[in-house]
Amino acid sequence: MTDEKLVLAFSIRDACAAVGVGRTKLYALINEGKLDARAIGGRTVIPAASLRNFVANLPSAAIKGVK
Repeated sequence: MTDEKLVLAFSIRDACAAVGVGRTKLYALINEGKLDARAIGGRTVIPAASLRNFVANLPSAAIKGVK
């Protein structure tokens, strides 16, 4: 992948890999309005800003056994 600052949008496959979720979950997040999606011809892409904003606003995870 190119320099992170140059990426304007992620393909569905790349967005799944970046966030660590499957296609079904990614499409659910789009349908719930939690991620923005755009169409380029017959292709769906996720704007990088939408993906970064989504991850930045996730709640902190409480990991058992870590203090």
